[in-house]
Amino acid sequence: MFEDSKSIHSVTKLTSTNYATWKGEMKAYLQVKGLWLLVNGTEKWHDTDTDAQAKWDAKADKAAGELYLACSVEQRMHIDSVQDNPVTIWSTLASIVLVGTSSMTCVTYFNDLCNILQ
Repeated sequence: MFEDSKSIHSVTKLTSTNYATWKGEMKAYLQVKGLWLLVNGTEKWHDTDTDAQAKWDAKADKAAGELYLACSVEQRMHIDSVQDNPVTIWSTLASIVLVGTSSMTCVTYFNDLCNILQ
């Protein structure tokens, strides 16, 4: 018998080196939990329907918790100020990785150039 309170799925914690893998695993995990449409912004906040808003708030809280716990301690510092907003958590983590990737690419190109000039 399957118990919803016990997850049979696990996601590798996000570190500074595994974003590409983590992103796919986390998206799939959130899909299984029925939270992905909220995290990706498709399922919107309800300002007129209080019952729908209460359900959205509960799902947002679950999604934010899942995202936070799926990050290593070192990565949590990037999302501490937005830890209650799963949409912002997702976009913040993506932007940090893109900035880091761009910086590392520049360093790599610079090192390659230095090696060529030697």
